[in-house]
Amino acid sequence: MPIDPSGPADRVRAALSGIYDTGPLAPDTVRRLRETFLAEAAGPAGPDGRVPCGFRIHVVTARPR
Repeated sequence: MPIDPSGPADRVRAALSGIYDTGPLAPDTVRRLRETFLAEAAGPAGPDGRVPCGFRIHVVTARPR
């Protein structure tokens, strides 16, 4: 199942930030990570400001025997 959270850099960051556990990090470290992401995401952004982002997940179900 493809997932496409492309959009403005702040929205892409918000969508992806929940994947990573930044809880143990110092607030200043989290702030620097956010600033670095937003700065670096400007490079691949299109003329409309959308940052391309996509990934694929595989969904599996299992039943007990």
